[in-house]
Amino acid sequence: MIENAIQLAQRTKSDQFHGDLIPLHSLKHWVTEAIHVLHQLDRIKKSIAYGRPYAVTPLGMVDSCEGLCIGWKGLSEAQARDVLHGILGKATEAGELLELLRDTIANPESFNATGVVEETFDSRWYDYACIFAALGVTPEAAEAAGFAKLRARFPDKFTVERADNRDLKAEAVAFTGNQDAAPLQAENMNSGDLIAAMGRDRAGS
Repeated sequence: MIENAIQLAQRTKSDQFHGDLIPLHSLKHWVTEAIHVLHQLDRIKKSIAYGRPYAVTPLGMVDSCEGLCIGWKGLSEAQARDVLHGILGKATEAGELLELLRDTIANPESFNATGVVEETFDSRWYDYACIFAALGVTPEAAEAAGFAKLRARFPDKFTVERADNRDLKAEAVAFTGNQDAAPLQAENMNSGDLIAAMGRDRAGS
């Protein structure tokens, strides 16, 4: 990993806190809703990746996820399965972090730092074992590209103005190293762009 990754991340992190803008009941409600949804995704992940039974409606299954990972641009079926596993896994680990947050909101004395670090690592495990491995990139290359993008977004430090008015083209060029890169938006990025970007040496970026 980049040795000063924490310092680099701190430079581009907002130090503001506008808790006065959010009603506490809204935060509690949506955290609870998210936990419920992510529990369902966890059941799906364990069914897809571990073979555990998944209850279906009494009418039976109209279709299944059997062929879901066929035809993903630039990926074999096995690679796509790993990426799917990784995305679902990271989402469910986020649910476990939200459970820790929910408990802390209810009782600040229950804050569990060990649990937060554990679940954060578990989320990163899916990066290493599933997503990065399937896409043929290293954590170091992903970090180098990600921090290059953040330097393009916040050349000096975090500002609300730059956060609200991003230069997506400049970020894409910084992330991929390709002057012709499309802006960094979900509809523009594809696995070929990512693999090309991550496969190059970004240590000096």
